[in-house]
Amino acid sequence: MKRDTVTILKKEKETLANITELTPENLQVIKGLFDIGISTRQIYLNLPATVRTEPEIIELCAKHINQGTLKSTLDLIVEQTGMERVAFLKIANKYHPGLVSKYIKRNKVEIERLSEFTEDNPELYKIIASSEAYSQEEKNKFFATSPKWMKKGQPVQYIQLAPNVQFAGRDDYLKLVQAYLAEDSSMVKFCRKYQIDKGDFNKVLDILAGEDKTLSEQIGQVKERASQRYMALMTDFVGKVVDDELSIDEILNAAAGRINGWDFLNSASFTSKEQHHKLLQKMLTEISAGKKDTPTDKIDSQYSLPQIGRSSMEQLSRWFDTGKKQPIEDIYNALGMIHGRVAYIYGDDKRKSFAFVKRAKTYGGDVSDTRILSSFFEDPKTKQRIDITEKNLQDALTIIKANKKVPSHKLAILIIKDIVYGRIPESKITEAYRIVKTKELQEKAKQAERERSMAKLTCVDDYISYINNSTTEQENEHSKEM
Repeated sequence: MKRDTVTILKKEKETLANITELTPENLQVIKGLFDIGISTRQIYLNLPATVRTEPEIIELCAKHINQGTLKSTLDLIVEQTGMERVAFLKIANKYHPGLVSKYIKRNKVEIERLSEFTEDNPELYKIIASSEAYSQEEKNKFFATSPKWMKKGQPVQYIQLAPNVQFAGRDDYLKLVQAYLAEDSSMVKFCRKYQIDKGDFNKVLDILAGEDKTLSEQIGQVKERASQRYMALMTDFVGKVVDDELSIDEILNAAAGRINGWDFLNSASFTSKEQHHKLLQKMLTEISAGKKDTPTDKIDSQYSLPQIGRSSMEQLSRWFDTGKKQPIEDIYNALGMIHGRVAYIYGDDKRKSFAFVKRAKTYGGDVSDTRILSSFFEDPKTKQRIDITEKNLQDALTIIKANKKVPSHKLAILIIKDIVYGRIPESKITEAYRIVKTKELQEKAKQAERERSMAKLTCVDDYISYINNSTTEQENEHSKEM
């Protein structure tokens, strides 16, 4: 029970002065004085000098500090024992990591010693990031030991570059980020060029931004400029479409994959309501018209595949494919969004957009092995059940791929039916496999050449140089072709 006053009494001073050795009983007496609220300084200075250096006494002093007494207790212990300041702080860190963090933030500690605190106090990495007592160079040295960059003595690999290229630590990630800042491009464009995952790279950016205020500002500026350029570009494109200067298809072809139809659908956030309504109507009109210079597709005609207006699913896939290997679903999701937005418009546009969604859904979504292999046909002569085999499915998918068609449940079933009924000769199936195999071999040859080049790379510097040299060569080849 604490006394109303914390002034040490004469008899307590005498008790402390008579403690010549630190027995368990004497240690309990000292603990009792701490517990009733007598200050560390009064207890400590009334002990004999020989006892003041005992580890148990120093531990008790560290344990009983508070926000107002940490510095004074630290100064007292260092003065009386010659103990290292860091050594006392490490003891205090076990009991009061928050207090020690605040002290270290304001009172600079050797940067090489900071990692000694982080096992008991992982929040120290955040504290140092906001401290003004340390230079960014010193902070970087400390952050390099963080579990975000090193685990069990090994550098964390957030990003996959090439087979023999590993990030050696935080500095290597900084090299990649500096390349991003130097290029001053969108993250999508940068990640596509460097062939890295956007989510992985963004995670690295977030970690580094949290550790370096200047770097955070630079990253934010690059992102903001990229966003402004994108909005300016899309605003210009929307204006040209609305004013009949360019078609959406012409823009998407020229963009060569950098933007798609979803970018136009998402333009509502930076265009006027009137412009966006006109854009939706233009999209519906263009889908209705289709590509006039493209003859009717043989497979579409052969299997009576419903067109969306006069547009093939292949054209709409180029507009709306999100790369998740579900192009049919991407298409009718996009058409559903268009319908939802023009639903308030009465007349043909409303009915037309709804009809487009219905037609897209008749393709049955994307190919599902489970659904197709559970289907069957009936022999027209014997009326017996004919089950679909795995080979039937693979033959159909190969024909679809050879003809560069968007795979859908409906098309696969129709082709399988013709295969089963013998309407597609074996020679046509064999030719489809040959076309697909030739394409695969060409792609494998390109991939093998790339892998041979990549195998020669041994560090992040090599990888960055390789990417930039490869890009320059591709640009030179492209200019020759033009």
